[in-house]
Amino acid sequence: MEQNHKFNLLMSKAVLYRGGWLLKYSILIILIVSIFTVNNRSETSGLNLYETEVKVVYSMPYNLTEYSIYSANSYASEQWLSAVMNGLYKRSMSADRNWVPDLAASMPVISPDKKTFTVNLKPDLIFSNGEPLTADDVVFSFKVAMTPAINSNFYAGYIGFMNNDSVIKIDPVTVEITLLTTFTFPFDFLSTPLIPEETFGDLYGSCLGGTLVNCVWDSEDLSFAIGAGPLQGIIL
Repeated sequence: MEQNHKFNLLMSKAVLYRGGWLLKYSILIILIVSIFTVNNRSETSGLNLYETEVKVVYSMPYNLTEYSIYSANSYASEQWLSAVMNGLYKRSMSADRNWVPDLAASMPVISPDKKTFTVNLKPDLIFSNGEPLTADDVVFSFKVAMTPAINSNFYAGYIGFMNNDSVIKIDPVTVEITLLTTFTFPFDFLSTPLIPEETFGDLYGSCLGGTLVNCVWDSEDLSFAIGAGPLQGIIL
């Protein structure tokens, strides 16, 4: 019997209600978990389709005012933003907490000197705003994280291990990440959240060129909360 399992990711949404009936500063997050279809094919049974939609309600007693994981300073913001902006790899939910592919298609090919990591992306990835996620976005995201003018939450950890030339595009779905020196925990770098260059490229250019007096990588709305994770924020 041949089985073909197909998982269609339809961007999940988190709806945020500010103020009102929960608590003055409560936020209700409704997560519509991805609709998926499982196709089972066999010589005898033919094609069967199953579609399931699950809705999870989750509330947090916080007034969320930070919308970019690159600059978030509060624990509450980091928790929901980490589900909006995913990286190439993540910790598994198993007891051993091993690193597993997230947006990457598989574990990286590691060079003998353990400094270069070749990563293939999963096919047909999209950001929450509908833009396709390609190797260009991976390169761009790492540059944002490593740019001093932006002073992201990740910048200090990159010093001495990576620079703006450390991540290169091999083809539209493949990147090569090279560390300046070996590091015991390389997946800390490989889990950097990914964001779309199409959306933030102009802002990055302004920060890099010094044309902005105050280069703050955040906003007062959800315009910065764009990623490829299972959660998408909408303020009502």
